[in-house]
Amino acid sequence: MSSPREAELGRQLQAREEELRQANVQIALLKQRIDILVRRIFGSKSEKVDSKQLELLLQLQQQVQELGKAEASLAAEAIPCSGGHPLQRRPSLARTNHAGVTANKRAGQVICR
Repeated sequence: MSSPREAELGRQLQAREEELRQANVQIALLKQRIDILVRRIFGSKSEKVDSKQLELLLQLQQQVQELGKAEASLAAEAIPCSGGHPLQRRPSLARTNHAGVTANKRAGQVICR
Protein backbone atom coordinates (compact mmCIF):
# COMPACT_ATOMS: atom_id res chain seq x y z
CA MET A 1 0.00 0.00 0.00
CA SER A 2 1.08 3.53 -0.60
CA SER A 3 1.76 6.06 2.03
CA PRO A 4 -0.23 9.29 2.36
CA ARG A 5 2.79 11.15 0.96
CA GLU A 6 2.81 8.98 -2.18
CA ALA A 7 -0.96 9.44 -2.60
CA GLU A 8 -0.59 13.23 -2.36
CA LEU A 9 2.27 13.21 -4.90
CA GLY A 10 0.13 11.07 -7.24
CA ARG A 11 -2.76 13.57 -7.03
CA GLN A 12 -0.36 16.47 -7.69
CA LEU A 13 1.09 14.60 -10.66
CA GLN A 14 -2.38 13.99 -12.13
CA ALA A 15 -3.31 17.65 -11.60
CA ARG A 16 -0.12 18.81 -13.39
CA GLU A 17 -0.72 16.36 -16.23
CA GLU A 18 -4.26 17.73 -16.66
CA GLU A 19 -2.91 21.33 -16.64
CA LEU A 20 -0.33 20.33 -19.23
CA ARG A 21 -2.98 18.71 -21.43
CA GLN A 22 -5.19 21.83 -21.24
CA ALA A 23 -2.21 24.06 -22.04
CA ASN A 24 -1.35 21.90 -25.08
CA VAL A 25 -4.96 22.12 -26.31
CA GLN A 26 -4.91 25.91 -25.89
CA ILE A 27 -1.56 26.12 -27.75
CA ALA A 28 -2.98 24.09 -30.63
CA LEU A 29 -6.06 26.36 -30.86
CA LEU A 30 -3.87 29.49 -30.82
CA LYS A 31 -1.67 28.06 -33.58
CA GLN A 32 -4.78 27.44 -35.69
CA ARG A 33 -5.91 31.02 -35.15
CA ILE A 34 -2.49 32.33 -36.13
CA ASP A 35 -2.53 30.22 -39.30
CA ILE A 36 -5.97 31.57 -40.23
CA LEU A 37 -4.88 35.17 -39.64
CA VAL A 38 -1.65 34.71 -41.60
CA ARG A 39 -3.57 33.28 -44.54
CA ARG A 40 -6.06 36.14 -44.33
CA ILE A 41 -3.32 38.79 -44.26
CA PHE A 42 -0.72 37.28 -46.60
CA GLY A 43 -2.86 34.93 -48.68
CA SER A 44 -3.42 35.17 -52.43
CA LYS A 45 -6.64 37.14 -51.98
CA SER A 46 -4.83 39.91 -50.11
CA GLU A 47 -2.42 40.41 -53.00
CA LYS A 48 -4.19 42.85 -55.25
CA VAL A 49 -2.62 44.37 -58.35
CA ASP A 50 -2.97 48.11 -58.73
CA SER A 51 -3.48 49.34 -62.29
CA LYS A 52 -0.93 52.11 -61.69
CA GLN A 53 1.69 49.46 -60.91
CA LEU A 54 0.99 47.80 -64.25
CA GLU A 55 1.20 51.16 -66.07
CA LEU A 56 4.53 51.86 -64.41
CA LEU A 57 5.83 48.46 -65.47
CA LEU A 58 4.75 49.06 -69.06
CA GLN A 59 6.39 52.49 -69.09
CA LEU A 60 9.61 51.01 -67.79
CA GLN A 61 9.53 48.30 -70.45
CA GLN A 62 8.99 50.92 -73.18
CA GLN A 63 11.91 53.00 -71.88
CA VAL A 64 14.19 49.98 -71.91
CA GLN A 65 13.19 49.21 -75.50
CA GLU A 66 13.80 52.83 -76.55
CA LEU A 67 17.23 52.79 -74.91
CA GLY A 68 18.06 49.58 -76.74
CA LYS A 69 17.05 51.13 -80.07
CA ALA A 70 19.10 54.27 -79.34
CA GLU A 71 22.10 52.16 -78.39
CA ALA A 72 21.78 50.14 -81.60
CA SER A 73 21.61 53.29 -83.72
CA LEU A 74 24.72 54.69 -82.01
CA ALA A 75 26.57 51.46 -82.66
CA ALA A 76 25.57 51.63 -86.33
CA GLU A 77 26.94 55.19 -86.57
CA ALA A 78 30.29 54.28 -84.99
CA ILE A 79 33.31 54.97 -87.20
CA PRO A 80 36.07 52.37 -87.15
CA CYS A 81 39.46 53.74 -86.16
CA SER A 82 42.86 52.53 -87.26
CA GLY A 83 42.80 49.74 -84.66
CA GLY A 84 39.85 48.07 -86.39
CA HIS A 85 37.32 48.70 -83.61
CA PRO A 86 34.75 51.49 -83.54
CA LEU A 87 35.36 54.93 -82.09
CA GLN A 88 33.38 55.83 -79.04
CA ARG A 89 32.42 59.20 -77.66
CA ARG A 90 33.45 60.12 -74.15
CA PRO A 91 30.66 61.12 -71.84
CA SER A 92 30.36 64.80 -71.04
CA LEU A 93 31.98 65.80 -67.79
CA ALA A 94 29.97 68.65 -66.31
CA ARG A 95 31.62 71.00 -63.86
CA THR A 96 30.53 74.22 -62.24
CA ASN A 97 32.80 77.28 -62.10
CA HIS A 98 32.91 79.87 -59.33
CA ALA A 99 30.02 81.83 -60.88
CA GLY A 100 27.73 78.79 -60.80
CA VAL A 101 27.82 78.30 -64.56
CA THR A 102 27.99 74.71 -65.73
CA ALA A 103 30.47 74.03 -68.50
CA ASN A 104 31.05 70.80 -70.36
CA LYS A 105 34.61 69.59 -70.44
CA ARG A 106 35.65 67.26 -73.23
CA ALA A 107 32.08 67.07 -74.51
CA GLY A 108 31.88 65.05 -77.66
CA GLN A 109 35.56 64.18 -77.89
CA VAL A 110 36.19 61.08 -79.92
CA ILE A 111 38.40 58.39 -78.40
CA CYS A 112 39.84 55.24 -79.80
CA ARG A 113 40.29 52.28 -77.48
